[in-house]
Amino acid sequence: VQGGVNVIKRFGDRVLSVFVFPPSMGVLEDRLRGRGTDDEETIARRLANALGELDQRNWYRYWLLNDDRDQARADLRAIFRAEELRREHWSVPPVTG
Repeated sequence: VQGGVNVIKRFGDRVLSVFVFPPSMGVLEDRLRGRGTDDEETIARRLANALGELDQRNWYRYWLLNDDRDQARADLRAIFRAEELRREHWSVPPVTG
């Protein structure tokens, strides 16, 4: 999140920014524990960091809920497509009067 905010501060609207939310802190904890790669201290630190990172959400243009993998993937594709269609990316209108 820190790196993302730094990029957003530097490039503003020229950067595509997406903040990915866990379904809940409980689900995030379950996911971290389910990986089986971190000790209790690391999990506690990561959960505390996640709470702080949530405070940075308003820097990001898009919000995505990572609840269902297929839906999150579809939502991310929709964000990319929406960005492609922004008028700022067109050198001329596709049809003129």
